[in-house]
Amino acid sequence: MNEVYEDKQYDATVCCGVFTLGHVPPTALLELIRITKPGGWVVVSTRKSYYDSTNFQEVCDRYQQEGKVKLVNHVKDGPYIAEEGAHYWGFVVC
Repeated sequence: MNEVYEDKQYDATVCCGVFTLGHVPPTALLELIRITKPGGWVVVSTRKSYYDSTNFQEVCDRYQQEGKVKLVNHVKDGPYIAEEGAHYWGFVVC
């Protein structure tokens, strides 16, 4: 069954363990933005290896430039698992 989520439905959307190799493309961030209310938070993490091998930063920059989100915090090389670190983003939806 394919669930459909309404626009601007959630006050906050948290996504951990999804933006990783073989799961979803960086552009899936737009879906998280779409379902989050203006003024709401979108918090995501990426494994360092995913970040390094995709255009995730470019996508984040584009959505900021387009006025879809405002970056509140970005932690690079934060703790994640023994094998590698992760990056974390906190956005507010515009």
